[in-house]
Amino acid sequence: MVALPDRLFMDAQIVQFPCLIIKVLSPSTEAIDRGAKFERYRQFRSVQEYVLVQVDRPKVEVSRRNNLDRWVLSEYELEDTLILESIEVEITISNLYRQVQFETDNSI
Repeated sequence: MVALPDRLFMDAQIVQFPCLIIKVLSPSTEAIDRGAKFERYRQFRSVQEYVLVQVDRPKVEVSRRNNLDRWVLSEYELEDTLILESIEVEITISNLYRQVQFETDNSI
């Protein structure tokens, strides 16, 4: 979670006014992260980007709030460069996953 720099922290454990939330998906939490949590996070005006990182394949999904206050989805795969507009950061997906080894599916 990243907070806007001009906001104060009330407590070291509590972030107020986050602008970016990144969730690494797991099979046990994916449905909640995509559903109820995202719905709750959208209610915070400070949140500009919500990022879901896949663990079973190189894929990142970024939901961004646009100037019409609507959420727009962008998907990034291995050959792409991830752009986090809220904090002005770019990173290649291949670099993000550089130390991750994925299981191969031999059932196909």
